[in-house]
Amino acid sequence: MVRRVKKTVPDKTKSCHDKGAIDILEEAIHLLRTASLSTVVCYYIGGLPFVLALLYFWTDMSRSVVAAEHCSAAAFGLAALFLWMKCWQSIFARQLMASLHAVPSSSRPFYRIWNLVITQTIFQPWGMLLLPCSLLLTVPFPWLYAFYQNVTILGGEEGGRVKRVSKQAWQQAKLWPKQNCILIWLLSPWLLVCSAALLLVTLPFLSKAVLAILILFMFFALLFVLVLSPLGAIVAMNIGVLLVMLPGLVKTLFGIETMFTMNPWQMLNSTFFAVVCGLTYLCLDPFVKAVYVVRCFYGKALHTGEDLKVELRQAAQMRRQTSRVLPLAIGFLLAGSSPLWAENPAKIISQNNHAPAVSSQELDRSLQQVLNQPEYAWKMPRQNQGNPTDRHSRPAFLDGMFQTLKGWGTILGEWFSGIQEWLKKVGDWFKKFFPEGDAEGKVVSGHQPFDFLLKSQLLLYTLLAAIVCIVAILFWRAWSARSRVTLDTFAEPERPEPDLTDENVDADRLPPDDWLSLAYNFIEQGELRLALRAFYLAGLASLDDHHLIRIARHKSDLDYENELQRRAHAFPALLELFLENSRIFQRSWYGLHEVSLEAVEQVKMNYNTLKTVVSQGAEEKLV
Repeated sequence: MVRRVKKTVPDKTKSCHDKGAIDILEEAIHLLRTASLSTVVCYYIGGLPFVLALLYFWTDMSRSVVAAEHCSAAAFGLAALFLWMKCWQSIFARQLMASLHAVPSSSRPFYRIWNLVITQTIFQPWGMLLLPCSLLLTVPFPWLYAFYQNVTILGGEEGGRVKRVSKQAWQQAKLWPKQNCILIWLLSPWLLVCSAALLLVTLPFLSKAVLAILILFMFFALLFVLVLSPLGAIVAMNIGVLLVMLPGLVKTLFGIETMFTMNPWQMLNSTFFAVVCGLTYLCLDPFVKAVYVVRCFYGKALHTGEDLKVELRQAAQMRRQTSRVLPLAIGFLLAGSSPLWAENPAKIISQNNHAPAVSSQELDRSLQQVLNQPEYAWKMPRQNQGNPTDRHSRPAFLDGMFQTLKGWGTILGEWFSGIQEWLKKVGDWFKKFFPEGDAEGKVVSGHQPFDFLLKSQLLLYTLLAAIVCIVAILFWRAWSARSRVTLDTFAEPERPEPDLTDENVDADRLPPDDWLSLAYNFIEQGELRLALRAFYLAGLASLDDHHLIRIARHKSDLDYENELQRRAHAFPALLELFLENSRIFQRSWYGLHEVSLEAVEQVKMNYNTLKTVVSQGAEEKLV
């Protein structure tokens, strides 16, 4: 009876690939580091236009007055740029795959590019709908996310038909699910974008909350994003901090004042979050593509053994390079050693034997000098110095003190000798240019630098010029200080009267009382339109003095209205008075309404009431 032995076939998914998520990530980073510049440019040719267009679309649709008129055309252009980005990402992934296979990337004919465009157009738009839905359901998201990444990677290969690409992409997505989930958690910008979208939806409900509650909510939201997408949150925080610091750096370096330096809180809007998410996507998505390129490479290697072929090709290439370099290295070694072998060995030995010998006294002196150095003296045994009080009947501490003073004296003597030598060199240098002569006109050579320095007229002139310069500087500083004190004692000059016909005149140009007196002057002159504007600016200045609004050149009347509504909610009458004055002023200043004396009186009465309400509110706060 023949006994059949059942052969056990090992699981290829375990035996051929035992690498974890961190190993795949390291290989992907190395793949990107070794990629050529043209490969990286291929990615950003597609990614940058789409992200910039998306940011423009976001800003335009959220702020533009005529957004509804060109919404359809802008959305169509954004969709076309999305497909453009996916096609270039597929080309980028194909070049990374060629680098991983250790083969050069070949050019693509037109029909293959057409297949790539058709494949990406069929699959990728559905991902914008299916991926958020699968993220809400949580369970199918890792497989669906890997499927769409694999479609981007495999769609650029040769023979990339739609059916074949979808089948291969789904097969690759099912491999190593634990590794796939860890990589998505580490790298995917999708989790970061969804977290930012959730934060933007929640912020309007907290806009009227206390500042402490808002900061606490932002802190917990940051912790949530950090847990959900750690690497994405770190990159986004770095980009956000850079964008927040950028206006301050521009102001510090170039002196350019922007609205963000005057009010940094204006950066915290939906556009700022969109910019941060867009830049984070451009930073992280190349790593995502490289990771799934490595996954697809190892997934195909389970059936084709391509990883072993690549290792064999690399080993053969290394052997070829070694075979080319080795003869050159051997030739250089032989060429460098040939003069040595040309010598007679016996002659070299005899020359070494006849080398000059060192005397024993010189050797002992050198050894003693080396051993007395501090780095070797501590190893020597301590010598027995006997009773210190027996030497010259002097206490030990006095002996040590004298030795110390003697050492100091030696050092000072060396310093003075060095200074004397330096002065001597300076004197010799002066003598080269101004030699001394005797009574007969002959030059007398000598080495007395001190006599020369005392007799030299050049030194006296130099000292005299230095004294004159010091006196002049002291006199100038004293005169400047006196001038500053004299200027400070003068009264501050009166400010020039602002031109109210100029649109750039701000309300903080004058205090409220000065605006009021200016308004009365215009009423006497019959300039009711200018008087109306003076009353309006007086109201703004009064509100600014009580910190109910903050005057800025870039703000409009609507901005002041919203700011007053936020800060003066305890005084509803104040907002009504301001709105009434604002409407009267806008109808006459920007519109075609004639300014009547009744309108001016109404604005004046509203201003007086507004000033009374503001003063009462300030007194209540003090109480």
